[in-house]
Amino acid sequence: MTRFPARWLIAALAFLGLAAGALPASAEMTVNPIVAELTGRNAFKKDLQVSNLSEAETIYVQVTVFEVTYPGTPEEKWVERKSPDESGLLAAPAQLVLAPGQTRVVRLVSVSQPTQTDRIYRVEIKPVVGEITATQSVIKVVVGYNVLVMARPDGATTEIVGSRSGGSLILRNAGNSAGFLFDGKACDPAGRTCSDLQAVRMYAGNELIIPLRPGQDRVEYSLEVSETVKKLKF
Repeated sequence: MTRFPARWLIAALAFLGLAAGALPASAEMTVNPIVAELTGRNAFKKDLQVSNLSEAETIYVQVTVFEVTYPGTPEEKWVERKSPDESGLLAAPAQLVLAPGQTRVVRLVSVSQPTQTDRIYRVEIKPVVGEITATQSVIKVVVGYNVLVMARPDGATTEIVGSRSGGSLILRNAGNSAGFLFDGKACDPAGRTCSDLQAVRMYAGNELIIPLRPGQDRVEYSLEVSETVKKLKF
């Protein structure tokens, strides 16, 4: 069953003096966008804006590329790639220093030959925890981001097909590129009684099994692909 990947994570926690009354300190960083596509329309490159929202603290940032194998399946793995030649994706620079209030760009460039299906990556952008100097006990929380990157093939297609088995609807992406399903509903024939369905990103070849209640004969989803949305009915 496909699972919806998390858009951010707690990258690291450094605990100093875990005593009552400890004061929190945080590295305030944002990354935009958190989902990026590399296609022929944008010359296989994309810029990520990395911003330090702190008014006083300089942030040191590490950028790491992971290639996602078997995305959206129980066998999904994130494999760290040390070089663009190995991953097919360049993320530069690999390290950043952000002064208070500063925004810098991390550029993503696809350097691999076109493939038959999407290549999926997670680009981890994470502040590096440094030393804390304080007269009181401090808990430092560092928040990092995992940007989903999809390098789409030439002639990318997303085709969601449905079949029924017993009391379930089985959706499958029969195309070669990912799409995002959202606003899903399973309803009775008149559309009066409906249940909300999970939002999910369907990578090429993924299947999603949706158990249906008795009488839920209509299933609808919105499908987003490259900022284009269309309605699906099964």
